Formats: sequence, C-alpha cells, structure tokens
Amino acid sequence: MERCEYCGAPLCSKDCNYCGHLHNVVKVKTNFVNEEKHITSTTIEDYFKGISCMGYYLKNTLSLKKLNNIKKFFPISEKEDILASIDTTLFGTHKYGLVFGRKGIYINNNTWGGEKFQVTISYDEFSTMKITFDKHNIIIGDHFVVSLAGCMMNPKAVQKFLLGLKDILTIVPVLEYWLAKNKQASGPFTLEAIQEKIAAQEIDPLTDYIWKEGLENWILVSKYEAFKKELPSKLPPLPF
Repeated sequence: MERCEYCGAPLCSKDCNYCGHLHNVVKVKTNFVNEEKHITSTTIEDYFKGISCMGYYLKNTLSLKKLNNIKKFFPISEKEDILASIDTTLFGTHKYGLVFGRKGIYINNNTWGGEKFQVTISYDEFSTMKITFDKHNIIIGDHFVVSLAGCMMNPKAVQKFLLGLKDILTIVPVLEYWLAKNKQASGPFTLEAIQEKIAAQEIDPLTDYIWKEGLENWILVSKYEAFKKELPSKLPPLPF
C-alpha cells in the first residue's frame, strides 16, 4: 500500500485525504521542451483537469450553491469561463477562496489570519510571482496573503498546485496583447514578445498602440506600465 510522503497516511486515491498533499503529478513530454517535466499537461485547462484533491473543484463538480457564491462574492465577470477553484471556507460555502478562469486568478480572501481583500491576477502577472506558505496562509507575490485556515487543502498542497501552474505558464505562453501599427492590428502576443519587439526596434513606443483584455481603449506602448522599463531613459546625442 502506498503512503503519503508527508504524513504517512494510506493513500486511497491520488491525493491524501488527511493532509491534502497532491500525489497525482506525472511525467509527460511536451511539445515545447525536449526533457521531461513534472507537470500533468501542456495546457492550463488540462492541468486543472489532472488535479484531484479535497477542497479543489472543477467547474462541473461545483454545486449550484458554490457556483452562485463564486459569481456573487468574487471579482469575476459573467463572460469569464471558470475552470477550477479552491474553497477556503470552513463550511464549504465557497464565499472565499481562489477561482481560476481562462484569463487569470480571482481571489476573495477572508479575515482569518489575514487581511480581507479581493484581487484579480492575470496569468501573465502570476507567472512572475513567488509562491510561499506560512502556517495557514499561502503568500502570492509580496502582498497577497491568502488565508487557508478553513481550507481542506493544506498550504503545502496549495503551494505545489500553484507552482505547477507556474510551470505550465512558462511552457504555454499567455497570448493576450494586441498591437496596432500603421493602422493595422496584429496579435495576440505574449508580454515577452512585445518586449523583444521593442528591443529590436520593431515597435515605435511613441506611435504604436497595444490593447489587452481589461483596457477600455488602445494605449500607446510608451504609456503602458509594463513596457516603460524597456524604453531608454535618455536618448544618445544626435550624430550631427
């Protein structure tokens, strides 16, 4: 009989019902790398489908009550497609937790051991954030302390799940930026692709525009915060 490497409990499935540690991480070969990666899929959606753990839900396993509470209490639009979620409530109401859509992560945090807040994190932003845990909290980046005091998944399991998601995001690029140049739109592009185009001077930040989901209108590349660091702080002297 297999036992959990964390708590020693017998494993009746691919996850531990006692400590919540994920055990269904498998080796697969992807289309993007030559070596094996410890991930379950080459797409975000398939990665979510490959996880089985207490307190974790796919959209088709959410009860109507949980789904309605997600729509009511989380900062998620009606057009967003919910893929998976982690319920952090003690009684399973799913008024708090983490929801994973196609466009990003939506968090509604309770006050148990932390600050009450709502936040939306795009996958592009999430891919650059560090993931740590502290007792009953999971910490995303430098500021977002998510309380897991009532969650059936323990912090180590949540951390492993989120780190696996980051691995997927580094392999499957998030295409979300559109470029308008010479009165023609092209895309979508990744954040890194736009940065490379700026560095290669294929984009004129002063005349070309970008757009992504969440922006009301097209914005000059030079005005967009994520690309300001790619621009020279001071032009060199003119050659004449």
